[in-house]
Amino acid sequence: VATVAALYAIWRPINEAMRGDDVRGLGYFGLTTSQFISIPVFLGALLIVAVRISRGVAPEKTYEPPPEKDGDLGTAPRL
Repeated sequence: VATVAALYAIWRPINEAMRGDDVRGLGYFGLTTSQFISIPVFLGALLIVAVRISRGVAPEKTYEPPPEKDGDLGTAPRL
């Protein structure tokens, strides 16, 4: 999720520049509101990714069905 947030924060200003989105206007430091918000989102996401990498990213858990007993087909749920 943090990687997606970081990539979106990068994509947002590029997207606004390609659209020529002057309607939103310039505000803080010559940036649009969305671009200004993208800066802390990117920094926060970068921090999360850095912390996860430093701790070692846990491998994904895969589903393993329970072992079957011989001849045990289970029971159908009662309605």
